[in-house]
Amino acid sequence: IDYDPITQIFPERVISIVFKSSSLRFIIIKGKPETAFYWPSEEMIYEKNFSYYSFSRLINFHKSGMQPVRLAWNYLLIDEAKSIRQKVEKKLICIHLKRVAPFDIKEANADIREWKVFLSNNNQRVSFIIIGDDPLPQEILEIENVLSANGMSMNLALQLCLVNFSDGFIGMASGICNAANFSKVPHVLFKHPEHHTDDMQRELGDSESFIFSTPKQLLLRKEGNAKRLQEALTFIIN
Repeated sequence: IDYDPITQIFPERVISIVFKSSSLRFIIIKGKPETAFYWPSEEMIYEKNFSYYSFSRLINFHKSGMQPVRLAWNYLLIDEAKSIRQKVEKKLICIHLKRVAPFDIKEANADIREWKVFLSNNNQRVSFIIIGDDPLPQEILEIENVLSANGMSMNLALQLCLVNFSDGFIGMASGICNAANFSKVPHVLFKHPEHHTDDMQRELGDSESFIFSTPKQLLLRKEGNAKRLQEALTFIIN
């Protein structure tokens, strides 16, 4: 990680939130590694279709050893997440409503009107906790049994760790949902069919789940309307 004084805040935040959240031990060094063996190598970076956001390397890793892909949280986060979970009496579903300006649904943003219908119809069945810091209208936050992780002063690492101790996850395909992708928690993710079509076809083919996913983990290239959200909840908790 390059510690340019002008951009120092970003790498420090990455180290604090990402590396220190893991049960694995990392050694942080400045600048480019001297050894030739580091990831991603310069050769990889210039390969066609290379992306830091691609799951292609995880897919190949799983094919080679059929190992589950899991995030390894440290014990402090695990204990804190368990404590929060124990305070929720009902089934707990973590949700993420991606909302990035200008909030175009075709960019895999949540349709607030549809989510409001879905959440309002289920406010007696389960408790929902919204993770992420996407801007949400008050009408969503005021629905009974809908909690806000931000409103509970939970940092991002704790929010993501909490997904592991929930009964399920429903959300829009985004960076946040990788907490569910890399867990054993049942989940349904929605991706607008016109968003990143080539990438999705390359990594999923015609399937509705990644090769490393369990049978109760789906990624649907469909709009997340109220009916489909309801079907997702039924799929997860039944």
